[in-house]
Amino acid sequence: MIALTSIEECLSYFRSKSVYKKLFQKMREKYASLGYFGGNIVLTDATEEEKYQLGGFIKKDYGKKNKITLSMELLNRSLLESKFYCFTWKEILEGYFNQELTINRQIKEERNHQKDLFFQTICEKYAGKKGRAWLDTIFREKEKGYYVLIPQYEKDKEGLEQILIQVLKAIERLPIFEDLCKRLPIFSAEITGNPHFFDDNTMAGKLLLYFLEYYFPSEEIKLIQSEMERKNYYFYNAGILRDDLSNMVLVYGIKGIDKEGEYHKGMEGYCERKEPIQLTLYTLQQLKEVYGNETIYVVENPAVFSMLIEKYSEISAICTNGQPRFSTLLLMDLLSKNSIFYYSGDFDPEGLFIAQKLKKRYKERLVLWNYDREHYEQMKSDVILTEKRLALLDNIICEELIPMKRWIQVEKKAGYQENVMWVI
Repeated sequence: MIALTSIEECLSYFRSKSVYKKLFQKMREKYASLGYFGGNIVLTDATEEEKYQLGGFIKKDYGKKNKITLSMELLNRSLLESKFYCFTWKEILEGYFNQELTINRQIKEERNHQKDLFFQTICEKYAGKKGRAWLDTIFREKEKGYYVLIPQYEKDKEGLEQILIQVLKAIERLPIFEDLCKRLPIFSAEITGNPHFFDDNTMAGKLLLYFLEYYFPSEEIKLIQSEMERKNYYFYNAGILRDDLSNMVLVYGIKGIDKEGEYHKGMEGYCERKEPIQLTLYTLQQLKEVYGNETIYVVENPAVFSMLIEKYSEISAICTNGQPRFSTLLLMDLLSKNSIFYYSGDFDPEGLFIAQKLKKRYKERLVLWNYDREHYEQMKSDVILTEKRLALLDNIICEELIPMKRWIQVEKKAGYQENVMWVI
């Protein structure tokens, strides 16, 4: 099936046949009374020629009928089976009459009144102070939650009511308000009885995230590239762990103190044995303080991390293993402000982007380590960067990274940490 090239050709067809003037006028009136395309359209004054015209489109014989009844279901099916299938009836009628379709004012006002009453009633019955302020903001400023709530209301307002009841209950009982931290499935089960009620793919999960973005605004979140990691960040601020075991960071020579003021014996033990340890988000959320040497080396590559800790057993080090995960950023946030980070990553567009984000986040606490011409020449590989990857360098605006950016643009080659024997 091949669609016409333009709406003008479609309209030209319908304007060439007089039956559609009568049909479209009826459809426009029906839309104005209902607010949508539905019900039946009845034609009682069609001529023999017009019955023939209509029959060609609907694929039925109306020659012997004095009264023609057309359901919108039939009209929709006929349109989809025609060469005009790529257009909607709304587009066609608005083009035909050269004006937007309108709904009778009384119907529109009544619908808006019922919608306002629905959300107002939910606020009065179920919302606490925090939830009500959030919903007020959504409807006043048409925040992004608005464009989720309204379609869902029109689709299934009874179902939406049950979801909002649970979301508003969850808002008032976020673990952080009791200085607690809970895993998402446990929190979800406590609130709703269903451990998956606030999962990512649910309406409730989306709405809860929108509230967290509203209630815990953060400039730092913009420095986190991964959407999943941003979600982890917002939920963590609310005392909820979405991914507490697989979200981890590799460290060496770093110790911690828990919320009871006791030294973390596991971290102490690994330091004594001079072995690296994977710290999970579950462990990090139990710590109130983390500390290491005054200088902490942060590298992007696990192989470089291994080489450093084998060669320099007294250092403190962190491995981001590529793009820093939320656990990495949380660890660096927790580390004593007396520590300075010496960061080194790959010399390619993606690596510079990571360095720029970390520099913006930690400012003078982070030193870009060995970002000079000598190390670029040592790290330079035979990998030729594509124009698409080179274009990413346009986003590098950090003054300290501009020279490296220029060298890469000229050479068009990436530099990788593994190509250098690092010296502290």
